[in-house]
Amino acid sequence: MSGVAASASRAVMRGVGAAGGSWLLRGAAVAGMHAVRTVLYHRRGVRTMSRTLPAALAGTLKVRIPTSVKLDVYPQTSEAWDHCDVFVDVEGDGVTEEHASAISTQFGLQIIHDTRRNALRLETAATRDVPSSPHWFGAHGTRLMDLIHLRGPSSLFKTAARAPVRLTAYVPSNFNIDIETFGGSVHLHDTFEGKETIVFSTGADVYVDHLNCTYIAMETRTGAIHAQSLNGNTLLRSREGSVAVMRLQGNTTRCHVDSGAIDISSLYSQYSFLRSVHGDISIGTAMGDTSVRTGKGQITILGQSGRLDAESSAGDIALQLSEPGDVYVRCYEGSVKMGLTPSLTADLDLEGDVIDIDQNFQFHSHLRTRDHTLMGILTGSRTAPPRKLDWKSNIFVRCPRGKVRVYPQVWGMLMASKQHEEAIQDITTRRTEVAGRRDRSRAVEEATKLHEQQES
Repeated sequence: MSGVAASASRAVMRGVGAAGGSWLLRGAAVAGMHAVRTVLYHRRGVRTMSRTLPAALAGTLKVRIPTSVKLDVYPQTSEAWDHCDVFVDVEGDGVTEEHASAISTQFGLQIIHDTRRNALRLETAATRDVPSSPHWFGAHGTRLMDLIHLRGPSSLFKTAARAPVRLTAYVPSNFNIDIETFGGSVHLHDTFEGKETIVFSTGADVYVDHLNCTYIAMETRTGAIHAQSLNGNTLLRSREGSVAVMRLQGNTTRCHVDSGAIDISSLYSQYSFLRSVHGDISIGTAMGDTSVRTGKGQITILGQSGRLDAESSAGDIALQLSEPGDVYVRCYEGSVKMGLTPSLTADLDLEGDVIDIDQNFQFHSHLRTRDHTLMGILTGSRTAPPRKLDWKSNIFVRCPRGKVRVYPQVWGMLMASKQHEEAIQDITTRRTEVAGRRDRSRAVEEATKLHEQQES
């Protein structure tokens, strides 16, 4: 937003000229910012609905949209915590108000506001025909309040033009979130701190900024999941899409994908389980008990502290073990590369078609080799004395058809974790902004034209 505003401000400053004075330039910059925000707010489309509903803290937002929609959920500011706002915009070039009204009517949004339970439900007329979770109000039998129906004649379903529909909701930041959509996109902006956040979609991409909840569950069948930070007991699932998260933190973390990849920059969880059938799994820094499984993909961990259980059927495994506990590695078709701190003391049990251990490592006198298996006690290296830890490290590797290579970590290897974190952050940011990049550039042009007309 700041880059867009700066570009618009520079355009206005060129139009005014240097003779306008500093006060005029500041006024033009403020006006440019306001114009850009106005254009971005309307998303280059036609707003067909705007509702404001009273609310209290610690409520619930439920969304059931069995059609394609661009859903944006924002937390209210501290000054607007006592109400919720709902907007519907029909986007697209050349969309007239008549077409937008027909499309909005075809969309058929229904707002169910229950002030008694401090709950807000957004759904469409087709929701009742789609199998879903048990109806929210079905078991209560209470009177629904502030029921709004936006449905038109059936002829509109045949004659209305097609254009993207964007549904925007502003709710207090400590609301519980429960979303089910069919396609499009789901974006949770800024930070939400409710007890639970649940997002399910058939084909929508899910974008999340920050969540600090007790329970987090996100699932999409053909879409992808992108998040900056998730703090809580987390479950992530995607069948054909990928999962990219900057920071995962909580007691338990589970992540399952079929054909996509898993990219996690920082994983701080007491218990973590990551599985991919055909995709790669990449972790920057992992702490806690971590279990990683992949069928045909590769496993890369740039910094592991704690217990690790890694298995790959047909891909390679590359590990950097900073402060390992018990480590179990199984690689049936590929090779294993394992970087150890030079001062590590650990029991090694390695099996591989070829075993390559850096000559700088030192072992206890009892070192045994038999049938492609090496067993011994690692006692640091020539450049670093053995370090005393509060626990005993046991490293167990089985790589019957590949090569097992063990080498000491160096500073460059430890810095690779930070580089991986920056790379994942760049990918997540670019994927999050790609949907609105074209709108922002056109918003700058429209804002510039608006100021040129004001100056003339």
